[in-house]
Amino acid sequence: MGGEGTLMGNVLASARRVMVGFFAATLVAIPLGIFLGTSTFGRAAFNPLLSFLRPLPSMSWIPLSLLWFGITETQKYSIVFMGTFAPALVYVIEATRSIDPLLIRAAQNLGASRWQVMKEVVLPGSLPQIFSGMKVILGLSWTCVISAELVAAREGLGFLIMNGKEFFQTEIVVMGMMLISITVLVTDFVFRIIENRVLKWQR
Repeated sequence: MGGEGTLMGNVLASARRVMVGFFAATLVAIPLGIFLGTSTFGRAAFNPLLSFLRPLPSMSWIPLSLLWFGITETQKYSIVFMGTFAPALVYVIEATRSIDPLLIRAAQNLGASRWQVMKEVVLPGSLPQIFSGMKVILGLSWTCVISAELVAAREGLGFLIMNGKEFFQTEIVVMGMMLISITVLVTDFVFRIIENRVLKWQR
């Protein structure tokens, strides 16, 4: 196939890039989204930047990321991060804003500080919606990484598909597509296990 590494190596390369970029985006988006969801001023100040970032597809970041990082792993991580951060932030903000204001006022009337309200009321109440949104974002992460690997990569499932196309190997292209679907199903299954454990109090 002319690729560098084994078939499993290509699968693991794509999965690693997805996980690093996805978790980096969520680690920033969740606390920031909770803050913006509970702060009218913060939301108004940040909204112009969010409105600018949200419509940009992951492919539009590829030229800029190549200029910044070259053909490196950091470049792949950045594509996943930049392609998923804005949608993840929107999900978290909306999940936070869906919390019943009466619950927040009740906690405040009982003497809870702003930090305690976020920790004890807002975060637990918004977590189910946040997890639902993150499952969508995880699927989007795969779209981002495949886009990046189709353009500039030496390994990964996107590279595998592009390599098969260059050598007119239809079976390689189809196999790459199947491996993407299987890997997404596996990562989604693992994500559901984590979700069930974190949200076991819901049952």
